[in-house]
This record gives sequence, structure tokens and C-alpha cells, in this order.
Amino acid sequence: MVAGGVGLAPFALLVQLLRERDVTSVLFYGARNARELFYLDFFQGLGVELVLTTEDGSRGERGRVVAPLERRLAVRSRDAAVMIYACGPEGMLAATAKTAARHQRPCQVSGRAHHGLWPWRLLQLRGADARRWWEEAPRAILY
Repeated sequence: MVAGGVGLAPFALLVQLLRERDVTSVLFYGARNARELFYLDFFQGLGVELVLTTEDGSRGERGRVVAPLERRLAVRSRDAAVMIYACGPEGMLAATAKTAARHQRPCQVSGRAHHGLWPWRLLQLRGADARRWWEEAPRAILY
């Protein structure tokens, strides 16, 4: 799971469902600073491995959340079952889709609607579809 800022919210239920099925979960969670990282205890209590990043380096790795995701995917076997779920800002979603495509991994992304509304639409992205989404990201409809 890859979350940026308030993109963390949808993962609370997902983590609970995955845990019920004994699925190992890793949460790559990034924010501008440590004060914007929320509910870490909740996710740790459910056995989720947290990989944290902050833009200012105040907690976890300094930088963007996709960097540790990239490194983790680079060392994973191509045969390992991996599904990437991402929710957060459009730039992060685009970078996550690009990373997933580069490593030929399936990815689901969801984005925030304009005008302060929060309806969600998930896009299933695999291989060439993820690559095409990345190439068209500025015009992609995520809402």
C-alpha cells in the first residue's frame, strides 16, 4: 500500500480485511512532515510493516514515498505475489503507477475529486495499462 497524506484513510479497512486473510501488508506512507503522519499505532497494531517518509526528514526517510517502494520492488522476485494499492495526491499516484509498470506489478490507484469532494473510483492498472496511465496522467480522469 502506498499512501500520501490523507490518502491513508481507505487503507484502514483494507488492512483489516487483508489481516483476516493472513496477507502480509506493507504500508509506504509519506507526508510533508512528521506531524502529518497519522494512525501509525493503528496500523502497527494490525501487524503492518510501516515504511515512512517525510519531505523534511523529520520522520522516516527524507524524500518521497515512492523511493523506498522502488527499492523494495527491485529486490523482490518476479514470481512473488505483489499487489500495489495507492491513494493520495495525483503526482504520487502517477509516480506509483510508473514504478509499478517498470516492475511489471499490478496496481490500483484512487484519487481525490476536485472541489473538495471525495468520491473514489479505483482504476485497475496492469503492465501496459499502468504504463499508458502514466503517460496520460495529466489528462487521466481519476475521479
